[in-house]
Amino acid sequence: MAIKSVTGTASVAQGLLISEGSSRLWRASSPAPASAYGLFTAAYGTAWVLGSVAIGLLFGTSLGAVTAFAVAAQLAAVPFLALVRTRARPRG
Repeated sequence: MAIKSVTGTASVAQGLLISEGSSRLWRASSPAPASAYGLFTAAYGTAWVLGSVAIGLLFGTSLGAVTAFAVAAQLAAVPFLALVRTRARPRG
């Protein structure tokens, strides 16, 4: 039970970090902020649903498969987070 809680919490935290970092990147580089936020939200929501469906399908298979998928998804996000960190400019 504790492993599920930790994995779920880590996934939500990663989602929030990606959301915040990506919104900074889009805000800094987009000439049309409303379109950028709409596109970002659509992509983010679609990815969230697809990930949830994948986890739901894997949950019926094994908890190990869910954990492997969650870890792989988080590791796949690391290059994206690094990109956002290097391109995001602080507001000021």
